[in-house]
This record gives sequence, C-alpha cells and structure tokens, in this order.
Amino acid sequence: MPGILDMVQQSLGGDVVQNISQQLGANPAQAHSAIGAALPMLLAGLAHHAQGDGADAMHAAMAQHDPSMLDNVPTALSGGGLNAGGDLLGLVLGQHQDTAQNAIAGASGLGAGQAQQLLAMLAPLVMSAVARTSQQQGLNAGGLASLLQGEHEQVAQSMGQSQPGLLGLAEQLLGQNSGGLLGGLTKGLGGLLGGR
Repeated sequence: MPGILDMVQQSLGGDVVQNISQQLGANPAQAHSAIGAALPMLLAGLAHHAQGDGADAMHAAMAQHDPSMLDNVPTALSGGGLNAGGDLLGLVLGQHQDTAQNAIAGASGLGAGQAQQLLAMLAPLVMSAVARTSQQQGLNAGGLASLLQGEHEQVAQSMGQSQPGLLGLAEQLLGQNSGGLLGGLTKGLGGLLGGR
C-alpha cells in the first residue's frame, strides 16, 4: 500500500503540477521543487498533532473527512477548491507557518506568498490521503498516531540525505509546537474537514 505522501504525489500526476504552477504564477520546475519541500512539512505538522491528547481529535476529524478529493484534484483545481485550505494550514503548522513558507520559498525560488498559497492547496490533499489510509486500515486513534509518526520517520530518513535543512525545520514542527495549539485543533479540525 502506498504511503501518505506517495498517494498525494500520485494525485498530482498529469497536468496537475502545470495547473498548480499557473495558479501560483511560477514555472513548473519551481512548483515541483516547492511541492517536494512542502509535503514533508505538512506531514510533520500532522504527526505532531496526532501525539498524546491530539490523537482522538485527529481521528475524529479523519472519520468525517471525505477522502475522494484525491480522485478529483484537476476538478478541485479548476474550481478553486484547493485554495480553501488556509484555515486548515494554520491549524497544521501553527506558529511555524511563516517559517515553513519561507523555507519552501528559499528551496524552490517561489515568493513567500506563493509558498503560502501552495501550502494551502496541498494541506487538504494530505488530509484526504490520511483519511483514506485511516479508513482503509480501520485505524483507531492510536493507530492513526502511529501511522503518522512512522510515515514522518520514513520521510525524515530520506530528507536527511537530500534536504537536511528542511528536515531540521520539519523536526522543529514535530517537537516544539505549543500545547495550546492542540486545543485549537480539537475545536477546529472537525468543522473544517466535515461535509466536504
């Protein structure tokens, strides 16, 4: 079974990256590089939020989320549906959102605003992939937390060789978010993901 980020990357096949680059006002090579940097950041944020008390909130949100977005990325792009992830992005990355977008901009040549837009587009896709995997495997809250942590560790091993600077930021996302952010996740995540 493909991993979470593998599922997202598969959904970005065909002309999807080209369409994303057009929406960002960037060239496809920049968009491709930025996507490669952004996805591990989002995974790190989710893995952090699924630890401890956040596991139940994350599991409840995933149970409400329709994983079919991965099957309709071109349609979502053409309708602007992937640009609705801004609020979700704040919950996933929290106080590190500006740092993450600046790192992605530096790695890809995008502007900070373009990187923020890209993160907001990708966040719903990552959530959709997590929801699909959770539903397919019948995971409980603890199982979901373990899945996210395991996926993050696998990605971290790869990033440690290819992008050590971005790995350091992803680890910061995983270990230094404030506990208060979990409360925001508990209150907001289910509502943001429900009814899609």
